[in-house]
Amino acid sequence: MVEKIFENSNVMKVLAFMLALLLWFFVNSDGRNQVVQTSHTFSNIPVTWQNLHDDLVITRRPGNVDVVIRGDTGVLDEITPQDLVIYVDLQGRQAGVHTVQVTGTSPRGTRITSINPGQVELELDEIISQQMEVEVEITGVPEEGFITGTPEINPHQVFVQGPRQQVQEVARIFAVVDVDGLSEDVQATASLIVHNFNNRPVTGVSVRPDTVDIVVPIHMPDKEVGVHVPLEGEPEEGFKVGDLSVSPLKIRIFGFLSVLEDILRLETKSVDISGASEDVTLEVDLVLPEGVHTEAETVSVTIPIIPDD
Repeated sequence: MVEKIFENSNVMKVLAFMLALLLWFFVNSDGRNQVVQTSHTFSNIPVTWQNLHDDLVITRRPGNVDVVIRGDTGVLDEITPQDLVIYVDLQGRQAGVHTVQVTGTSPRGTRITSINPGQVELELDEIISQQMEVEVEITGVPEEGFITGTPEINPHQVFVQGPRQQVQEVARIFAVVDVDGLSEDVQATASLIVHNFNNRPVTGVSVRPDTVDIVVPIHMPDKEVGVHVPLEGEPEEGFKVGDLSVSPLKIRIFGFLSVLEDILRLETKSVDISGASEDVTLEVDLVLPEGVHTEAETVSVTIPIIPDD
């Protein structure tokens, strides 16, 4: 039966035609694959990372790499560097310097054939937090005759956070307040600055909170002095003056330095005790030199009148 089929010339022509047709499809199909499949190199692709522990931070990042992908020409023409995901896996890595393998993914219909370099070096450091005092740096000069007092800071302590190496470089955290030409207290919300031991900025750290509220008192120079109460007259015969008491014992006075330097004590108005036979208690006005003022204008004076034994 088979021999008769092959002896039939028409059948043989049909078979020959079919074989030729199959061969044509095969050749053309293979040719199309050769033309459509191509490679493209993407240069300077940044390397990202996965599975980095929450307590770690990358302090020295890996360099960029070149990536070669292969795929259909039509697909490659539409791909941008942003479509590539090139990364290193940091699962289980601890603080220190590491050399790690670079891997990645490309869009569907393509595949990565090479990454150069295939390994990169990076450094991990532990994230720490440290509490530190806040300082105030005052700039400028107040109005003539005025000085600055001790600043009030809220909060007076903050937390600096970042890689251990950078945090350990922090020497001071401060805010700057300008008082130039001012004669009244300054109230400000100021941003914080972080400096190292060489008084240069420290990068790579954060401060919480990053602002503080500051009050810088501005007032005239001041000093504390005692109080003297001059007496007039004499008590009743048979009596004498005991040790008098004054409240308050000391008074804070304000004024120009040139004026304050010469003042050793304040006087009150004279108290007349003529003919007194019992204690004298009263409020007495202070006598203030020109250019001097106080927060209190009077003092309480008690003058004991005791028998003269």
